[in-house]
Amino acid sequence: MSGALHPVKLLRVANLADRWNVSKQSVHNLIRSGRLPSIQIGSAKRIHPDAVAAYERENLTWHAPEAQTHHTASQNGTVVSMSNGGMERKRDVFLSARQIARKQNAN
Repeated sequence: MSGALHPVKLLRVANLADRWNVSKQSVHNLIRSGRLPSIQIGSAKRIHPDAVAAYERENLTWHAPEAQTHHTASQNGTVVSMSNGGMERKRDVFLSARQIARKQNAN
């Protein structure tokens, strides 16, 4: 059946926190602030994979692991990237992006 819809696997807050190596509270804060769209199912929050991809595209960029490690910021300061894509450093990148956003909102 060519017209059949395939269900999308929605992400749990805990899955996304593990993916970004941050706390569940950090993900909840993004949802509460409106920066990360989610849906409510009972008392649980679920995040569509497209929303995660959009957030990562706009706020975080990781590159190939073979590249050298250094942090860079875009001209407008909204995108922070790591050239090595290091798993152990994703939290630092996430927190750096959040700190830049706070500074921009303060201005």
